[in-house]
Amino acid sequence: MKNKDNLSQFAKKSAFAKTDQIIDGTINEDEPQDIDNKAVTQRMQIEFTNIQDEKKKEDLSDDDSPSNNIDFISIYRNEMVNIEKSLPPSQPSEQIDEHDQENQYMISKDTTYQKQENQGNFKQLPQTSQFTSVEHTQRTEQGLLEIFKNKFNKIVPEPQTPESSQKRQEFQTNTIYQNYSILSQIFLIHIFNYMRAAQKLIKQQNIKLNLDHLPKQDEDDTIQPNFQKAKRLFNLKISEQLTSFQLFKLFFFQDNKWLTLKIVILAMSETYSRFVMSILTQTLIASVKEGDKQYAFIQAMILGVLSLIALISKHYQLYIINNFSTKMRMILTNFVFDRILELKAYQIHELNMGKIMNLVSGDINAIEFQLNFVYALAIIPGSIIFASVILWLRFDGPIGLIAIVICILIYPLQVFIQKQVQRVLTRAKQKQDNRITSQNQLIEGIRLIKMYVWEKAFSDKIEQLRKEEVMCYFKIHFLNLIDRSFNYSVHIWGSFVFLLIIYFNDIYIDVSSIIGTIQLMSMIKYYCVFQVSYAFQAFMTLNVIFQRVVQIITSNSSLSEKKRHILTSIENGSVIRKSNTINLKGKEQQANLIKKQSSMIKRAPYVTMSEVGLRWKARSFPVLSDLNMEVFPGQLIGLIGRVGSGKTTLLSGILEELPQIDGEFSIKKNINIAFVEQDPFIYTGTVRDNILFGKKFEHELYRKVMQVSCLDQDVLSFQDGDKTQIGEKGANLSGGQRARLSLARALYSLADLYLFDDPLSAVDAKVARKIFTYGIKEFIFKFQPQYKQEQHNKYHEQFQLSIPAVILSTHQIQFALECDHVIILDKGTIINQGTYKQVKESLALFNSTIVEPVKKQLIRKQTRLATLLNKQSERIEKKEIIQLFSREDQNQTDADWNTYKRYFQFWTPVFMIIIIIGQNVATEIINNYYYRAMALYDETNRQANTLLFTNAGLLVLAAYCNNIIKYFLNIVGVLTSNNQIHNSMLNRLIRAPISYFDTNPSGRLINRFSTDLSLADNQIQQIITDIFEQGSQFLVSLVTIAILQPFFAFPLVFTIMMTIIIFIITRQVVSQLKVCDLIQRSPLFDQFKVCLYGITQIRINCNQEWIREQFFTLCNQSMQANLIFSYSQRCFGFYIDIFGQFTNITGIFLIIAMIEDPTLFSQALLLLSTFNTQAGTLRQFMAFDSIMNSVNRMFEICDIEIEAQLNKPIDNELTVIGWPENGKIEFENVEMQYRINMPLILKGMSFIIEGTEKVGVVGRTGAGKSSIIQTLLRITEISPNGSIFIDNQDIREIGLAKLRQEVAIIPQVPFLFRATIRQNLDPLNIFDDSKIWKVLKETGLVDYVLQLPKQLQSEVQPELFSIGQKQLICLSRVLLNKKKILILDEATANVDMATDAFIQNTIKDKFSDCTIITIAHRLNTIADYDKILVLEEGKVLECGHPYELLVTNTKTSIGIDKESVFAMMAIQTGVKNGQAIYDLAKKAYLKKILKNQYKRAETMLQSPNRLKQDSFTQSIFESDSQQQPINPKNIEQ
Repeated sequence: MKNKDNLSQFAKKSAFAKTDQIIDGTINEDEPQDIDNKAVTQRMQIEFTNIQDEKKKEDLSDDDSPSNNIDFISIYRNEMVNIEKSLPPSQPSEQIDEHDQENQYMISKDTTYQKQENQGNFKQLPQTSQFTSVEHTQRTEQGLLEIFKNKFNKIVPEPQTPESSQKRQEFQTNTIYQNYSILSQIFLIHIFNYMRAAQKLIKQQNIKLNLDHLPKQDEDDTIQPNFQKAKRLFNLKISEQLTSFQLFKLFFFQDNKWLTLKIVILAMSETYSRFVMSILTQTLIASVKEGDKQYAFIQAMILGVLSLIALISKHYQLYIINNFSTKMRMILTNFVFDRILELKAYQIHELNMGKIMNLVSGDINAIEFQLNFVYALAIIPGSIIFASVILWLRFDGPIGLIAIVICILIYPLQVFIQKQVQRVLTRAKQKQDNRITSQNQLIEGIRLIKMYVWEKAFSDKIEQLRKEEVMCYFKIHFLNLIDRSFNYSVHIWGSFVFLLIIYFNDIYIDVSSIIGTIQLMSMIKYYCVFQVSYAFQAFMTLNVIFQRVVQIITSNSSLSEKKRHILTSIENGSVIRKSNTINLKGKEQQANLIKKQSSMIKRAPYVTMSEVGLRWKARSFPVLSDLNMEVFPGQLIGLIGRVGSGKTTLLSGILEELPQIDGEFSIKKNINIAFVEQDPFIYTGTVRDNILFGKKFEHELYRKVMQVSCLDQDVLSFQDGDKTQIGEKGANLSGGQRARLSLARALYSLADLYLFDDPLSAVDAKVARKIFTYGIKEFIFKFQPQYKQEQHNKYHEQFQLSIPAVILSTHQIQFALECDHVIILDKGTIINQGTYKQVKESLALFNSTIVEPVKKQLIRKQTRLATLLNKQSERIEKKEIIQLFSREDQNQTDADWNTYKRYFQFWTPVFMIIIIIGQNVATEIINNYYYRAMALYDETNRQANTLLFTNAGLLVLAAYCNNIIKYFLNIVGVLTSNNQIHNSMLNRLIRAPISYFDTNPSGRLINRFSTDLSLADNQIQQIITDIFEQGSQFLVSLVTIAILQPFFAFPLVFTIMMTIIIFIITRQVVSQLKVCDLIQRSPLFDQFKVCLYGITQIRINCNQEWIREQFFTLCNQSMQANLIFSYSQRCFGFYIDIFGQFTNITGIFLIIAMIEDPTLFSQALLLLSTFNTQAGTLRQFMAFDSIMNSVNRMFEICDIEIEAQLNKPIDNELTVIGWPENGKIEFENVEMQYRINMPLILKGMSFIIEGTEKVGVVGRTGAGKSSIIQTLLRITEISPNGSIFIDNQDIREIGLAKLRQEVAIIPQVPFLFRATIRQNLDPLNIFDDSKIWKVLKETGLVDYVLQLPKQLQSEVQPELFSIGQKQLICLSRVLLNKKKILILDEATANVDMATDAFIQNTIKDKFSDCTIITIAHRLNTIADYDKILVLEEGKVLECGHPYELLVTNTKTSIGIDKESVFAMMAIQTGVKNGQAIYDLAKKAYLKKILKNQYKRAETMLQSPNRLKQDSFTQSIFESDSQQQPINPKNIEQ
């Protein structure tokens, strides 16, 4: 029994914790301690004594101080968050002369750098200079002691209001088990007291219960010890032989065998007490019949005691099962989570993310409900034996065993039905997996789905999947219907068949035997049939769940890993993978050259590839082959190639993120790798959380990283600075901000090998140049080694200098040419590599105009940003941080009458409920007539008895048919209502504004479609059936007994009043605890999604333990919420049963005293034995009320505010007139903010784009470029003061569907979903295949699609497509569905220049008569456009033709000479590229002038001709009026 102390698993004392006690003087000398901990304690005592002694020695230098033996800096850095408020304002960085830039380091607030005489030898600074200025102010002996006194190894808690701290003091002082004896816990007094206190708190303060109001978690109820114990019992890391049966053994036997035995003993105690009560019932009837009331009262007292024993055994058994089921659910969840952390990204994609998410959010949650019934299997043998003995004695021989045989005959039917249920359930789970996958894609791609107006296509697809899923559930419930129809009435038809056999075999029976047999059959029905049926069902369900868990745990998608022979090289400390591949002769020479080069260089390479082939699927055609390359420390390697050439695949190969790698491939052991993806992984947290990503905060490094990644200016613009919350996948960041945030994370890791997958394409030219110069060249190769050296000097640690290496994949050739080594990929292999001079000839493949490195650009450092950032930090510390995500508990309401009313309104037709209730009442009336008929049995009148059995047979048949009909109607009502709620949720969600998705995590939304909907699908039907049946049974029994014995009304009124009072008091508490339980499940799911999508970053950053600790915390919160809810529900059921039992025993005493007629007494006693169903009814109603909270959460989705109308009457009129005809766009004073509490993004923006104009939009990241698209498509609505017109039509007056259909877009983040190529291009199925093939040919994708096995019908795996390929597919979409307005949102940022030119030419050719708006960072793309808009902080800074923005005089200028923002951006791309931009702009400008002059001349020439033509036409008409009509034949002649 649990009687725990205050310490949780997290509060176990470490050596540092003991040191804390030393300081506080709280350690008891007599307390037993470990030898190691004693040594640590003694050493720390000596060190602190030395520190105090040194305070008296003023002449002792700092270097000689014993305090240097203590790791004060580590302590300080762990406390940085606590003392940050007291930091002095940052000093501005000092300006550095540009000519000293190479040999000098910047002097910032926190560090001092010295000139280097030799790059390889670093001068060791004095100890005093190793600390920052902040550390100097903190470095006093007393200050250090104060720092050390803090528990630095604990997470700093969030600030709490006095009110919240008061709540914690009231509810979290003790665990729920503390201060209660075993007896108190058996009677659930500890739970009752907590519920009473919670009810009082709710009533007094009118609050909702949340985590703050839960008792302190007991150590045994945390996940850590339970998970580690389970993992220790069965090592899941080597689990290929794991089966579902072994999981059964793991959870129900092995170390849990005593728990299982305890539960089984309690179940037997309950069951066998009920059977003894059945024997006493017969003897009680016999005593009344003989008139021995005194003996009857004694038997009634024994009945009361046995019923109390059965009651306590039942509820205490379920109390233990509730605890165990919660732990089992969390252990299985952690098994899956642990396995996910061991997998790689490609393996997770092979497993199907939808399956993983559905398993965690839906399947595993079903364990709590099913586990209650599994243990019933253990009591079957004893129950059958007990019943057999009773029947043998009752009928004096084996004839009585016929009743048992009748019941046992149902078992094969039950097993057969449940096997069929298992088969259908497996198929239903697969359908559910597909639906969850599609819904997840819908939520993640909602922006683009709205832009493309694909809502209907997605909703139709998901509704079809849901329909198939519902059909599976209908089959499952129908099979259970057949099972239940036999089980529920087995005491009726079973007793009838048995008594009929007895009667026609002329075996003597009397009324007491008949009533006793019926009651015994009721016991057999519940314990040997009904419970067994549920047990079989639960067993099969658990088997399906365990099988799905085993598939994840044993998923060795890396079978090909085993095929790769792993050899460990001790000499260079690397891991070499080899496979038996045949080397091609043509590539041997290059491989030998690589090996020779490696042997000549003393430094061991980080990466070595020799004849390597990379495959995305095992045994498939290699994506890259014959790769020969080495990466040495200190190298900056540029990786270039056309779209689809394999750059990302090569980087994935180095990360070992491919299923099969052929050839000789080695990576140096124990090197740290940092990776920046094309589509950056953004952690859902703050800006700081994303940069640190589990690492400790180092102020100096953090500020430097912010500066070189150009994030400082963005952070200054954020309302909450670096504590600004970031949405899922960076939803509230621009593409450039996401890229730079990912870059900052990589730089902060101080890795040995950096892999950059084209991060420079997402930012403008100026920022790209800064990042390349300061972020890559200076930070990585200069700052990082120096910083590491200084840090190790601080700690007096030995340090071996490691120089990092960088592989930069890029489409911006000017940066690749500045690298030490260039690798060129094409057609699946390396076609050339070497220095710039060696690869110069191959560069014409990409862009023949740029074949020289860009001359070094002098970029002015921003010196005031550090000061501004520190001021901002001080300001933010004093204000409340704006939460991006709305708290789920703030909007959550309890289920009330309106929830029930609304739910049953979904039943079609609604009056079906009345019919079902009527049928349940009819069933009980039929049963009572059956009891009455059998109680009229007269052993002396055979003719009457024959008629009695005939009538009883008809009643049995009527009851069975009635049951079948009511069960069927119940199934139809529940499933149709659930399906309608799902469709209503889906249609409402798909029409929700984007701001809703930004403020609600996808895990929370998916949770509604998985956890909540699964609860409704699986449990509501059974619970409603129980409520209707037990409720009807209670009401009919109540009326009948009241008629038989009016005095029974007194205890009955008392019992009903007490149960109502208990229900009212506890319902609100139980309901709010259920809401709290459901709320705590969403963060678990969110964390799972973070792990699934960010597994590569988690793995290479070695953050498995960090992410696991976070998951443990969320698990503990969910476990505690679930346990307290389960306990409270069990407590309610227990005390309801207690009062029901009081009524039962009181009723027995009353009928013994009042009723003389044995027949009436027998019937009354039989009704009393089933009267306690009122307690079961209330328990099930409470369970239904809890599930209605899930339904209420689904209704919240149904009630969310939606966007403006999709269709309006004006849409048809616009279609008729061909709107938009010209494509003119006009912005008038447009202001836009993403949410009400957010700052303005567009600030009074005004401009005009004429029809068919080609307009380029440029500006710094976050200037508002993409926001123009959001407003134009009404993804985000603008303020009422501004207006947007398209062809003079206010877009507010147009339906959203019409507006968005008339605008084509290639988005910044291309979106592909898991479907066929054809469905990705044309999900609405509008175009034929020939049109699609034509478009694929125009975009250059036709060869790629032809290579696919099913061509257009091939399934798309988005993760296997590069960003460039995805953008080409998006280009195909707009070509397929051409519109008058085309928007390109950095559509060519991730493609090479040749492909960029190809796309631009295609667009200019196909959309020559359209208005084009292009957002671009690559200025060459828009240099020949008609107009350029330069944006800055949500305003138009410059507007005009690109040539006009580059030169001061369009007639005399011969180069870029204007001091404009656009001109500076062009210059920063490099002198040669800037000249190319100038030439393109000038050519376009002259062409435009000539075109305008030509039009003007044409107009002038046409003017006199029109006059002549008009006079000639007039003369013709005049002659026509005088002459006959002219014959056309004569004119031709």
